[in-house]
Parts: sequence; C-alpha cells; structure tokens
Amino acid sequence: MKRWIALVLSSGLFVALAVMLTAGAGAADPPAAPTPTAGTKIATGFGMVLGTTVGPDNALYVADASTGSVWRVDPESGKKTLFAEGLPTSEEGGVSDIAFIGFDLYALTTSVDSPGVVGIYHLPKHGKWEILADLGAYSKAHPVGFADAAPTGNPFRLDVLDAGRLLVVDSNHNRLLVVETDDGDISQLAQFQNIVPTGTALADNVLYLSQIGAFPHKPEDGRVWAVTLPEGEASLVAAGTPFIIDVEKGPSSRLYALSFGTQPNNPEGPPADPFSGKLLLVGDGSFQILVANLTMPTSLEVIGDTAYVTTLGGDVWRIDNVSSLN
Repeated sequence: MKRWIALVLSSGLFVALAVMLTAGAGAADPPAAPTPTAGTKIATGFGMVLGTTVGPDNALYVADASTGSVWRVDPESGKKTLFAEGLPTSEEGGVSDIAFIGFDLYALTTSVDSPGVVGIYHLPKHGKWEILADLGAYSKAHPVGFADAAPTGNPFRLDVLDAGRLLVVDSNHNRLLVVETDDGDISQLAQFQNIVPTGTALADNVLYLSQIGAFPHKPEDGRVWAVTLPEGEASLVAAGTPFIIDVEKGPSSRLYALSFGTQPNNPEGPPADPFSGKLLLVGDGSFQILVANLTMPTSLEVIGDTAYVTTLGGDVWRIDNVSSLN
C-alpha cells in the first residue's frame, strides 16, 4: 500500500511535504517521469530530503530526514559521502535543514521522537552532536493564536544571519526566530499572519522570504517578499505561482525560487501533482519558468553559475549556466 507521511506547517493546513512509502506486494508503479526541461541528475537514493546547504568546501550537503544523516555530494560528479549521522528521526519529521558557520554544522529538527528535541543541533568540526537550542520548549512557552498550531511549532528552514546568529523559519507558527550560537538564546524577529513562510535568502541586508499561503495553496498565494534588515520593512517582489517552497540568490543579482508543485484534488494522493514542480526566475512582480517537470523539489542551492535542486524523494539535479536560462 502507499502511505504519505506529512508535516503540519500551518494552522488549518495539512501540507504537501511528504514522502511515499511503498510496503507489501501489489503497490502501483509510479508513472514514467518526463525529463526536466533542463538539468542532469547527479545523485539519488536519499530517503526524505527537505533541506540542503553549501559547505565551506563549496560542496553540496544534503540532510536525509529518514535516517538522521548528512551527506556530502560532490557538485561535479555527484559522489555521495556520509558526513555525519545520529540526528533524531520520526515518521513525521526529523532534520529539516542544515547550515554551516565556518566548519561548524548546525541541524534543524522538527517533529522528532523522544528523547530528541525540536530545535537546533550543533556539530563542531571535531566533536559530537549537541543541542544548541530547544525551539519546541520555546514555542510551548510562547504560543501563537492559530487554531491548528502545533505546540512545538514546525521549524522548517535554517539560515545564517551572521557569524553568531542563526535564522529559523517556523512555518507552522508563521514566524522568524533568531538563535544565538554562543548560548542558544532564542528571540522572535517577526510574526506573520497565516502566510506559511518557507525559504529564505540573505543578500545586502535584505532578507528574501518565500511563502506558500494557507491551504488550499492558490497560485496568487505563492509569493516572495523582500524584508530590509534591521528595519523589517517588507515589500512584495513576486506572486502568482503555487507553493513557493524555497528562494535563493544567484549570479548577476538574479533571484531564483522553487515551486513544489500544483496541489492535487485527491487528498489521499501525493502532496503535489507529479512533474509539476518548477525552478523559477523571480522577476518584477511575477515568476518566469526556467525548468519544468520537476517532482516535488524542496531545496535550492546556487554554487557559482550552477543551480542544485534536491527533491523530496532524494534526487539531486544539477542545472549548469543557470544565469543564461530564460
């Protein structure tokens, strides 16, 4: 049979970030995948991937939530090397994103089984995983007013504000949190209405923030905002494509975004229609499709002039000369 494991990201929302597990005989084969309109698959075989990052060695690092592990992926050959393991897991979550500050790795976890915590784990260059911040405890002590908000929230994205601070996107509680790396202190940077914030990108004191909007995910609710720091003034950059799950700054001042896909009519089926995901160029008020036919892409990184798109099902696609795509 097919079973969909999903993460609750927002009040009233049973979101489409899921993985299909096939168990037993007689499971239907997935439809044949059309080839993405650009790109090369360089790695595959991860269990469930929500987040990736670029390491200090300029390689791609992939967080596998299903195994609680982090893998290094060579950006040219796609060769996979186990970098770290031992993070908490669960059937509904695990490690959702990762980030480096120098050679120290930080991992964001959500919906994990005890004794793990919903929070940030820190792996020093020559050390073991240690808990830096218990975001679940913070969320319980600082509840929000959304009807279906989970007590511990759903921390989804992790980014680096500067050498001493990490930025956390809690999609379920619709807010941004800041965590100090020296002592794990947690503070709130911004609180939103039920927009369901997802990805972030920092460039020149501007925080680009993507959102998917509340369920059902209408195309007009897929948006990217520009938030000036530290003032916090927000302006709309683009809107009109459903389920904008990540955003990333690229070369030539171009801004890119990922659409997870189109919401299906069947609530028991996949969380997004197969092959409906897209790599997008963020323009003045709208999005331009650069690569189509992706299946549930969740994370985007840009290294030089190459984009790396990782899907929920564990495939890594390399898209060369991304600044030349139109």
